[in-house]
Amino acid sequence: MIPYYITFLFSCIFCILGENSYRKVYANQSVNIGSFNRSNSHLFKIRSFCLKKPRVYKYHIYFFIAVLLVSILAGLRDYSIGTDIKTYGNDLFYYARNVGLLQFIHEAKNIEPMYIALVKISASLSSEPHMLYFLTGLIIYGFIMMSFVRLGRKMPITLSWLGFLMLLYGDTYNAMRQSLAISIGLYAFTYAVEKKYLRAAVWFAIAFLFHNTAIIMLMTYLIYYILQLNNKWYIKILLIIATILGVVFFNTILDLLIGRGILDTKMSRYYIAESSGFSVLAILQRLPFLLLIILQRRKFQAFHNGPYQSLDINESDFYLIALILEMFTVELSGFVASLYRISLFFIPFRCMSYARYVGTKTKKDKLLWVGILSLYLLVVFVYQNQIKGNNQIYPYIFGL
Repeated sequence: MIPYYITFLFSCIFCILGENSYRKVYANQSVNIGSFNRSNSHLFKIRSFCLKKPRVYKYHIYFFIAVLLVSILAGLRDYSIGTDIKTYGNDLFYYARNVGLLQFIHEAKNIEPMYIALVKISASLSSEPHMLYFLTGLIIYGFIMMSFVRLGRKMPITLSWLGFLMLLYGDTYNAMRQSLAISIGLYAFTYAVEKKYLRAAVWFAIAFLFHNTAIIMLMTYLIYYILQLNNKWYIKILLIIATILGVVFFNTILDLLIGRGILDTKMSRYYIAESSGFSVLAILQRLPFLLLIILQRRKFQAFHNGPYQSLDINESDFYLIALILEMFTVELSGFVASLYRISLFFIPFRCMSYARYVGTKTKKDKLLWVGILSLYLLVVFVYQNQIKGNNQIYPYIFGL
């Protein structure tokens, strides 16, 4: 596991540098805006416009290096690491190199078009599939990082990134197409919550063209939107119940969507598999931070001092519901195996929730809680990937 630990460590160091730079930039901009004379409205509009102009700041470079490091690790892995290599990796890559574009598109017509394009581009740039795994990682980790940065006014970026590396990085080796959909779908989500619906729609569409389970992220935003309209206690209960019922009648719903032509027939592979029963450990693993956030809900929601903006009550409840749904879908995956893949869409919100909870602590207690969260995430990473052997990523073997 040493290659993972070393890479994660340096990635987080560059993420810390990026976050520190990010906070300074936006703190200075806030001061500039606050001290500007708003009575000169035309000048204020000019000033605001200038701040919105895209610029390359130092933090962009730091965040890019943080992403690049884990992308290189993904690209250098041996072809025995991760099960997707056997299904949507090497064979597809070599086939793309040996046939023309039209024939490749025709033969791979059951695979989403954006992933087909990514494979073909990778095959044109290199003779080895390592390029495909590097570019896939660069897209996944890049969009995850951009999403965390876009939400960085409300969440600690580095702790969110650490959570992603420990909770979801291993799955990106094993569910490459779905991870592409998760990362780009999360990026679309950040635009949707800002009510920039055109941009959100474009990115949701791109995510869907990588893997059609991206519709789950769209449904996640629908939960967020419903809470913005009505956040009564019974609405929250109904949302959770509706999701659980959707799980219980998973096969029936899937049959209906395939029968109506909404989903492709290949989605039939997501039918119920063999039952493995409930996992008490899966619940116990998630309960501590969930209970802490529930018990300190007001503090989780509002910041009176510090670098982070407050959440409104609707946003706060959304993150709580996302945590609950992630726990339920993981638990029910013992009966519906494919639900583990669905639960992956909620993990980025789990990462951000944990990070925000630690961010609520005072300076005196924050270092202790950073240590507690880091240790917790490390234990989960070791248990899932080394002890249980999830995703077949242990031991890490260099492929070059």
